[in-house]
Amino acid sequence: MPEHAPHPWLPYPKRRNRIRQQCQYCGALGKRANCQVAVSIHAASDTASCPLQWRLFLPKEWASDTGRRTLTRIPPEAGHREK
Repeated sequence: MPEHAPHPWLPYPKRRNRIRQQCQYCGALGKRANCQVAVSIHAASDTASCPLQWRLFLPKEWASDTGRRTLTRIPPEAGHREK
């Protein structure tokens, strides 16, 4: 089965406090950049694929920054997990 590069579903305008944005490795660019990272699980066959679970990754810097969490309404139970 051929592999395909991931493509974003929805474009968002660039903002200073975009939720969970952090300078981190971006696979689409092949380098570090300010970006959001999503962790997902997909079911796939030879003819189709379907996302089963999709979550934005919360960087360590965001997990411990109360101001950012409040501004972007990240709930207290959401925390950093290693990818």
